[in-house]
Amino acid sequence: MLCTDLFTSLSTFLTPCRFPRDYGLRRKWEAALRREGFAANDEWVLCSDHFKPDEFDRAGQVCRLRPGVIPSVFNFPAHLGRGVHGQVCANPVKKQSRKKSRL
Repeated sequence: MLCTDLFTSLSTFLTPCRFPRDYGLRRKWEAALRREGFAANDEWVLCSDHFKPDEFDRAGQVCRLRPGVIPSVFNFPAHLGRGVHGQVCANPVKKQSRKKSRL
């Protein structure tokens, strides 16, 4: 289990989304998480909050992710260069140089 929001949020219903079995797509999901050294297995899930609403196929009685979808909605810390809930920053935050400027 990766997403603890599934169990901590009682105000909204979150759907667990299993990591894909397709090796290439699974690697893209892992890269999207930005967790160094992370490798998912068949038991790992992400909650539906990490996907945009239009990435779900809601036709019929079962709600499913559309094929090939990669999670893109995260609340990364500023130093990882992404804004709140998937908003990509035009200019990612860069680490400041430790060199002091000469006056």
